Amino acid sequence: CTLPSQLSKVIWAGTQFVAVGQERIVSTGKLYGLILTSPDGTTWTQRAPKAIELGESEFPNERDMTSVAWSGSRFVAIGLGTGLDPAVWVSTDAETWTAGSIPPEPAVALFPWSDVTWGNGRFVAVGAAPGWFPPGSFPPGAHTPVFTSTDGVTWQASSSSILLPPMRAVTAGANE
Repeated sequence: CTLPSQLSKVIWAGTQFVAVGQERIVSTGKLYGLILTSPDGTTWTQRAPKAIELGESEFPNERDMTSVAWSGSRFVAIGLGTGLDPAVWVSTDAETWTAGSIPPEPAVALFPWSDVTWGNGRFVAVGAAPGWFPPGSFPPGAHTPVFTSTDGVTWQASSSSILLPPMRAVTAGANE
């Protein structure tokens, strides 16, 4: 991959490590999803080079694949797409990726998805306030829904009446 590039998350998927992040092509200003795999954590192979366009930006952290999860049969990667809105991609082999569908939830625009995990038969994604919300300035009445999907393609916002603050990470136990 080209420099500057950055990784956001690395997971173990049973037979290989999978890492996601962003590849920046300096000459064009274009950003692409960066996917790397490794059987041992030492030797890495880039997958799907320049297949997932994230847009153009002069700011290195503006658009990114932020996280990836493995269900045992498919990968789900999340991040910011070309319109600076949350995006999700699904793959069974970490090589070929397909865009998923995110619901038109108003809080999605305020809180891009920051992390995704697999547990209890579903993917769970959470979001965090971007840097332009100073600490303590959470918009009145706004909340951060938790999003779930059984297939990684179609997502729905939680129906909880509890107003949750922005979240940067989510995880599930080994047997969950």
